[in-house]
Amino acid sequence: MCMLRRLNKARGREYTRVLRECQAWRMDNKRLGTFDKRVDELAGQIPDWIRGSMKPMQHTGTLKAIDTMRLMGPCADYLFHGLFDPARVSALLALLAMLRKVRDAGADYTDPNALLSCRALRTDVAAGLAKFEKDFPPVVHALIVHLIVHIPDCIYRWNSVRNWWAFATERYVEWRSSGGPRCVCWKLG
Repeated sequence: MCMLRRLNKARGREYTRVLRECQAWRMDNKRLGTFDKRVDELAGQIPDWIRGSMKPMQHTGTLKAIDTMRLMGPCADYLFHGLFDPARVSALLALLAMLRKVRDAGADYTDPNALLSCRALRTDVAAGLAKFEKDFPPVVHALIVHLIVHIPDCIYRWNSVRNWWAFATERYVEWRSSGGPRCVCWKLG
C-alpha cells in the first residue's frame, strides 16, 4: 500500500509538471480572437481562402482538410505572429515548414533523383520532429505524429501525399461519422 501511495504521488508531481508546461502554450480568449480576426482579414486578400464564416479557434463552422492545408500555408507566419513567445512561434513555424515540405514532395517513377530527394526529405522530417519533441509539451506527442516519420517512404512508393493513399485517416473518420459499423471485421478467405 505504501508503495502505491508513493507511486501516486510521483504521478501527481509529473501531472502537475506537465500542466505547468502546457500553460505556456494555452491561448487565452484574446489571443484566440486575434487569430480568428487575422483569418477573417485574409479572406478578402487571398483567393480560395477558407470560408468567411469560419472561425477556427472559436470552433464555428466545419474545418475541412483543405482549410487546414491553407491555414498551415505561408500565411501561418502572420496568423501566429506575436501570439506566443518567439521560441514557441519558431518551433511551431518549423513544424509547419516541415509539414509543407512533406505536402509538396513527390517521387515520380520516371525521376532518377526520386530516391535521393526522398532520403533528403526523410532527414528533414527527422530533424523537424526532433525539434517538435524538444519544444512542444509531451502531451501532444501522439502516435499520429510518429506516422509522419514514415511518410517519405510512402512518397517514394506511391508519389505525392495529395494522391488517394495519404487520406486513409480522413476516409475512416468520414465513414465512421456517416454510420459505419462500430467494429471493423475483415472476412478471411
